[in-house]
Amino acid sequence: MPSQLSLYENCNRWWTAGLLLMASQATAMNLETLPTDKAAHFGLSSVAVEATMKTCQAMEGSSGISPACRGWSSGFVLTAGLLKEISDRQRGREFDQQDLVANVLGVITGNLLQWNF
Repeated sequence: MPSQLSLYENCNRWWTAGLLLMASQATAMNLETLPTDKAAHFGLSSVAVEATMKTCQAMEGSSGISPACRGWSSGFVLTAGLLKEISDRQRGREFDQQDLVANVLGVITGNLLQWNF
């Protein structure tokens, strides 16, 4: 079984690769006209993933955040963002894929911040 440190290092590499991939999608957007809605999706996802990780950690009673808590909290926040976009579409609004990109970037950033700080 790999050590916990090497597991975190490998996960950190995957998150960074994912962040770079998603950032390449974000650069296709016109950053000068980027609405505050995208910033709200990014910020809320980042804060929500950290809050759900801490909640999971408290429920486990552990001193550190387990990979299971990271996966659960990331999935929870991304599912909430997807359900919000589905709800918007059902109410006659646009299903905005760029909102989902902002959510993913927020989740990745929240994970990286939680790991490194």
